[in-house]
Amino acid sequence: MKPGTGRLLLTLAWLAALVLLAQAFRHIGERWPATAVLLYWPPAVWLLPGLPLLVTALLRWDFKMLLTLAAAAVVWLHCLGGYRPPLSPNAKPGGGELVVTLLTNNTGERGKVSLRPFKDRIRPDFLLLQDAPSRARRYKAAPGYEEFPHAEDIGEFTLVSKHPIVRKELITRPPTTIPRMMRHPLAARFEVDVQGWRVAIYNVHAFSPRDHLQPKVMLSTLASGAAGWLPGTRLAEREKLYASFWRAQLEGARHLSACIAADPLPCLVGGDFNAPPLGSIHRELTRHLQDSHAKAGRGSGYTFPGSTQNPLAFFRAWLRLDYIFASQHWRCLASEVEPDSPAQHLAVAATLSLKPVP
Repeated sequence: MKPGTGRLLLTLAWLAALVLLAQAFRHIGERWPATAVLLYWPPAVWLLPGLPLLVTALLRWDFKMLLTLAAAAVVWLHCLGGYRPPLSPNAKPGGGELVVTLLTNNTGERGKVSLRPFKDRIRPDFLLLQDAPSRARRYKAAPGYEEFPHAEDIGEFTLVSKHPIVRKELITRPPTTIPRMMRHPLAARFEVDVQGWRVAIYNVHAFSPRDHLQPKVMLSTLASGAAGWLPGTRLAEREKLYASFWRAQLEGARHLSACIAADPLPCLVGGDFNAPPLGSIHRELTRHLQDSHAKAGRGSGYTFPGSTQNPLAFFRAWLRLDYIFASQHWRCLASEVEPDSPAQHLAVAATLSLKPVP
């Protein structure tokens, strides 16, 4: 073996591992509890094995290693970090197109952090608020929100609008054996009249997986994923328990996707989906919908947690859990995440134009 061949093989192995990990997240994701919990780890975790390789490559000035490490960095940044480079300017609407701007936020996680500075800069047509029960009357009377003459709430969902809201309904979850999950509706559908166009707006709040992301539970999930195939063991029972939760999460996404696909109106969908973009849930949702960040966003678009002490996340948000999606009737012009806010869930805004009817 030539000198340096072993080091190069290790570097190639790390590159291959990153590619395989990204594929496992995308195609397995929440279908297997072990990959489900790994989806929520800070992306920087997957960089750690490359640090000693980088130091070795620099000390020995190994050009082949450096090229392989650069390829691994691109795979990590794009496939695991979800980074979108700012290579092109935002699209412009065509003449006569209906243009709307949405802003979505889980206000139950904001604490005392005001949404107004971001709202005032974005100037949205709609505010989609989750964990905001009985807030419509409050927003109608709130100083600084005078541009919104219409507001309706149903369950925990509130829609604040510049345009008349003509209908509202809750979308319940598909049946599951998890009672806590069944107590929380999946979404609310609002029908809005926008300059004579009827538009369906879905306000979504997926059930939080926080109990499954506690350190002890995550370790148990990974252990059961490694040895849960042994029948009659405690790990096998835990594997079934964990799998039932993630299966219910995925079924909820499928149910929502089917409802939207069957909707005859142009659809806008926003909210707290509690699912990272690499997993099967996001893949299910984007079968029929466009992800505004993927189409028109910049950077990684992370929305959670707004305030963290995690050094592996560089003390910044590391998950994209909040989204704005659109049916194929729309063209995504711009997408932006609320900057520099200590709120746990950062707000997301998107501007879209309704494509002309052929």
